[in-house]
Amino acid sequence: MSTIGDTTVSFRDELQRITAGRFRTQEPLKRHSTFRIGGPAEFYVAPQSAREVADVLALARAESVPVHVLGNGSNLVIADAGVRGLVLHVSRRLGGLRTEGLELAAGAGVPLTQFMQYAARQGLTGLEWACGIPGTVGGALFTNAGTPAGQMSDRLVRIEVVEADGTPHSLGPGDFRFSYRRSSLRGTGCVAVGATVRLEPGDRDGILTKIQEYNQRRLLTQPVGTWNSGCIFKNAPPYRIGQEVERAGLKGKRVGHAMVSTVHGNFIVNDGEARAADVLELIAEIKSTLKSRLGVELEEEVEIWS
Repeated sequence: MSTIGDTTVSFRDELQRITAGRFRTQEPLKRHSTFRIGGPAEFYVAPQSAREVADVLALARAESVPVHVLGNGSNLVIADAGVRGLVLHVSRRLGGLRTEGLELAAGAGVPLTQFMQYAARQGLTGLEWACGIPGTVGGALFTNAGTPAGQMSDRLVRIEVVEADGTPHSLGPGDFRFSYRRSSLRGTGCVAVGATVRLEPGDRDGILTKIQEYNQRRLLTQPVGTWNSGCIFKNAPPYRIGQEVERAGLKGKRVGHAMVSTVHGNFIVNDGEARAADVLELIAEIKSTLKSRLGVELEEEVEIWS
């Protein structure tokens, strides 16, 4: 992988100072991906505070170093060659949960399922749809994560972000827009560091029962326990892509150690040492086949880092 150039030495020195040495070079990103696929990051850091996020982003902007923001590593395909520049990992270090009446706040690094479970224990309903989604609160903000039962934007009242130049902001509902698996935050270069949702009071036992039912359904309909990145494609109404992949006879289709799931056609699983190139070849074949059959151009739900 190429280096950043003349900025590398000064960038490394400043990153060393800002993070007290808590950064790594050539960090294998497969360690941080639910797909277990991906080459190294030129620079990798997992900030411990919003202030540190701001300092790292300001440094990267000043040194013209590209920044890639990583959450739980789900919904992501990372190139075999890795990533040039800095990978900023919004991890559990940017955690924290608190309740103020019906409002529940979380750090962006909190796993979405933990956020849901915390709400349930408080007797608050409105996040049960998040059951089984393997991302973080921050990742859910950028993708408007959801299921047919609900999505992140349904309950959102405030987002804490750090702009690409290191400036912190608190955003209200008028400052962001959401659509199906998309947020206006994407492509802005900002990093979400926290979010607040407004929920409704509910029966704690009833909420926990609903979560258990969702979990049971997920075990039957998704390849739980495998290395995967979640749904590969967005649905294209009126078509549900998992069903159309099955009708096209592509379930079980394999390239190397990457395989279209035999449980759900909109998942690709890594059953060994799959490469990103294997996954991308399968994606291309599915897109080509369904375009011929249905006349639709599929759009990836996963993000592809190349």
